[in-house]
Amino acid sequence: ELLGKSLITPTCILKESFEVKDNIADIKFDVIEGKQFFVSKVNISGNQSISDNHIRTILDFPIKGIKYRDITTLLKDPKLFSELIDKMTEPWKDKSVDAVLSIESRGFILAGAIAYKLNAAFIPLRKPDKLPYETYNVSFDLEYGSTEMHIHKDALDGHENLLIIDDLLATGGTAIAAVKLVENFKSKNIIGAGFIINLPDLDGDKKLSKLGVDIHSIMDF
Repeated sequence: ELLGKSLITPTCILKESFEVKDNIADIKFDVIEGKQFFVSKVNISGNQSISDNHIRTILDFPIKGIKYRDITTLLKDPKLFSELIDKMTEPWKDKSVDAVLSIESRGFILAGAIAYKLNAAFIPLRKPDKLPYETYNVSFDLEYGSTEMHIHKDALDGHENLLIIDDLLATGGTAIAAVKLVENFKSKNIIGAGFIINLPDLDGDKKLSKLGVDIHSIMDF
């Protein structure tokens, strides 16, 4: 609506053109005869803060009855992805995190970047037959099946303070499995668990809290 509109200022502008920028838009003004100017360019900056509007919901995927929260619509925007990593890192930056434990597979996308920002190790928690060395493992149920989670037996050597990262917290089965994996090691401290999305109606957050795990998520659905 601004584009092409003419405006008049009581003071003389000596420049031929100028721009005004904020976190909503970049607006260019072309000046005519010093006092009159008009809007010649409007660029929406795309710096909108992350919200659930950036998550796409797919019905009946991967099986009927499931509402799949697709984070690729958030990840494809470089500014929003950068903001996401910053927000997921912020709660833990003063917690002396030694290692970030990441749940396969979407958690890997987040945890590597978070570990880098925290100057911490990255530890993958993987599906069966994916890790080549000796592992500990636990079985757990998903909303639509069951599987196992594995970790190398030497993965946490030299690491005490641990952070668990995944994209979504639903019933809590996956995150609780990660906690149980850590119980195979001595003298380890889980300082918290971070997620993009929390589904509070499924009580996963309550289950983790009962285990003494501090939780941080960017949004609820």
